[in-house]
Amino acid sequence: MRKNGNPSSEARILRHRAEHHLTQDKAKTEPYPATAEEIQRLYHELQVHQIELELQNEDLQHTKAETDNALARFTGLFDFAPVGYITLDHKGTILAVNFAGAALLGDVRSQLIGRPFKYFLSNDSLRFFGFLDKAFADQEKKTGEFTLKSAEETPLFVRIEAQVPSPGDDECHLAIIDITELRQKDFLLIAQNRLAAMGEMIDNIAHQWRTPLNTLGLSIQQLLLSREHGELSREFLEESVGKSMELINHMSQTVDDFRNFFNPDKKKVDFKVHDIVVKALSLLERHSTSQKVAINVIENNGSHITGYPNEFLQAVFNILVNAVDALTERKTLDPKITVTIGVEEKKAVVAIADNAGGIPEEIINRIFAPHFTTKGPAKGTGIGLYMSKAIIEKNIGGTLTVRNIPGGVEFRIKI
Repeated sequence: MRKNGNPSSEARILRHRAEHHLTQDKAKTEPYPATAEEIQRLYHELQVHQIELELQNEDLQHTKAETDNALARFTGLFDFAPVGYITLDHKGTILAVNFAGAALLGDVRSQLIGRPFKYFLSNDSLRFFGFLDKAFADQEKKTGEFTLKSAEETPLFVRIEAQVPSPGDDECHLAIIDITELRQKDFLLIAQNRLAAMGEMIDNIAHQWRTPLNTLGLSIQQLLLSREHGELSREFLEESVGKSMELINHMSQTVDDFRNFFNPDKKKVDFKVHDIVVKALSLLERHSTSQKVAINVIENNGSHITGYPNEFLQAVFNILVNAVDALTERKTLDPKITVTIGVEEKKAVVAIADNAGGIPEEIINRIFAPHFTTKGPAKGTGIGLYMSKAIIEKNIGGTLTVRNIPGGVEFRIKI
């Protein structure tokens, strides 16, 4: 704090201190140049240093301009990219978003910063945060498909790629792509696949109804004969009615099974894998019986799945039909299909194996491609296995793989 006193006195004290420091500095450095030549040399050096500093300043200004231009270009690319870019912290809070990302979330950018990303997810919050935690933990790119809320009636399906820039960062960069149109095409293909199976379904209904209808007709005729011969007792009548009702209930259940096959699932539910496999085999009964294919079901452990049962039924049915067709085309002696149900690594597993000789190695990696078929256009659409993979992997979140085994091929579902 400055004390009150004579200003000129304080100035003299300050000058004295400055001269003292200068004297100390002179003792540590070389003496000032004494001759005109030395002064000229020093002046030249000072000019050179000045020019060097000016050149360095020009380089710095040029580098700064280039950096500013690069930043402007990057900002433009980020802001106006057709893909949504969003940066989240570990808690899922939005730190940055470009225009495409804001459009996907349905709000302006200024209103999105600082808001939790979970508010824009449609019933996918828990799965997304597991996905985000893995991206932070594994330090590698993760890819997943999620559903965003939408002002329209149609949900917004997106594919998200998430990556943490470097270890230890508390930021994760998301690239979000709208795949709604692709998913809608998948839904159309599912519908097409179901319609392609409709003819076979109707044939199966006719087959499954023929025997009980014949039995029901005989039972009614038996009532009339018993009445004519005076043998129509109440006990016999109750027995006949009971058997007839069993047949009618069986026929009604058959209709329900086929009707459910064509009804789209509204929400995910918990279901038993064995029950769906049995339904698929029931739908396939006419097809497999006519081809004399023996089907064996082995259940090592009762397993449950949370998903869409009718879609899972369609996926299993497609694989079974493919196996029966392969056995028929190759005229396999003693044709067999084995369906094994179990649990591995806390996941439900369904393995469908046949003894049709396997798939050639040059095409085995292509069998899940859309419209790929070895049956020819008259016998196959090439969408059955493609849709099975789409249902299992995209809609239910599992995996569907194929491999050759001794004597045949095995399709493996793991969820």
